[in-house]
Amino acid sequence: MSKQDFEQYLHEQIEHVPDSIQPKKDLWSGIDIALTMRAENAEHVPSPTSQASEKSNVISANFLSSPKVYALAASFFAVAAISWNMTQTPQVSDASLLVDAMTQQHSAQKDALLVSVSETQPLTQDWQQQLNDLEAAALAIRTALEKEPDNVALLKMLQQVHQQQIDLIERVHSPQWNRI
Repeated sequence: MSKQDFEQYLHEQIEHVPDSIQPKKDLWSGIDIALTMRAENAEHVPSPTSQASEKSNVISANFLSSPKVYALAASFFAVAAISWNMTQTPQVSDASLLVDAMTQQHSAQKDALLVSVSETQPLTQDWQQQLNDLEAAALAIRTALEKEPDNVALLKMLQQVHQQQIDLIERVHSPQWNRI
């Protein structure tokens, strides 16, 4: 069947569909009885919604203790603080403000992540040297951005170095082979 034939067939079938479909019997009496019985049984048996609520509380407690939640909250706070600060200070340069915002947001996210993983044993011992090397790379990129503030490639490189720092911290403290 070609596309044109199918569309014609589809339009014919749509034209033959009735405007409304009525049930074969009155359903309201059954709904009324079911609601009444449920209300009476709710006094004697815990409802599935209360059990689901208890499970939801356990899930939300586990979710809120996750290190990524703290990192996300810190990132959100940093963005909010930077946005508020940008409205309070005069505009210097859009590019320099962007670099400052990126750096502050990354710093807050990195600090929150380091605090959240401080009690876990790292996989390797030289990870802090790697982190320092990435920090030196970010500093070199920021220095280059002072000379060329509108260089998009440098902005992307800075963002990638920041992400590499976050990834390093997460991988060292929560290796992939350790997760189930």
